[in-house]
Amino acid sequence: MKGGITTELLDPEEFLKQVKASPSISDVDLYKQVISDKVEVFEGNPSVKEKIIAIDFGIKSNIIKDLQAKFNKIYLVPFDDNFEANIADLDYDGVFLSNGPGDPRIVKGIDKFIKQFAENNIPLIAICFGHQLIGQAFGLKTIKLPFGHHGGNHPVKYFDNGRVYITAQNHNYAISNESLEANEDWEMTWVNLYDHTVEGMKHKQLPINCIQFHPEASPGPREANEKVFEDFYKTVAKQDK
Repeated sequence: MKGGITTELLDPEEFLKQVKASPSISDVDLYKQVISDKVEVFEGNPSVKEKIIAIDFGIKSNIIKDLQAKFNKIYLVPFDDNFEANIADLDYDGVFLSNGPGDPRIVKGIDKFIKQFAENNIPLIAICFGHQLIGQAFGLKTIKLPFGHHGGNHPVKYFDNGRVYITAQNHNYAISNESLEANEDWEMTWVNLYDHTVEGMKHKQLPINCIQFHPEASPGPREANEKVFEDFYKTVAKQDK
């Protein structure tokens, strides 16, 4: 259901017409409206040596802070027409794909780079929008949920230790369970206990580890945050040896 808020157009009927005429969320590359127009560099943890590229689709500042705690340096690179040139001379050990607004199914051009990173055995890690983009690049299907996941108090189970974590979420799309189960190269790592949708996955051979929820939002306990970013670091550090 579409909705709108205005302080300028005060005729309800006319405003309703504009809301109804607005494009669908699945027809607009919304992330292009929120990304930076330049490469930014963030210094991180000096006690480690691993450096990463964070591909910006609308990254949240708390994600950058959590990446800084785990990695030596973060190159934040917007995904735009200059992306290939911007990463050409960077020294990095892994690639992070960020969250972002809109429908990941209409993003053009990222599949090529994801496949290139994977072919070169460069670790890939991701949250939410980026998680879906990685899945799509490997033939997994993204679906629009009948009811999106928003707000806090979403319980997700981590299969590695059997624990349940309370998470914050904000997405209308998810990797299809059926496409993940049918693909022999991938395994689910986290599952949503409300509707059993995919909340995380990893590749069985390649160093790829990604999740759907937002650990950086830290809704109360920080256990999910600590587990996710530690897993991300291990994915990159293991390959860097």
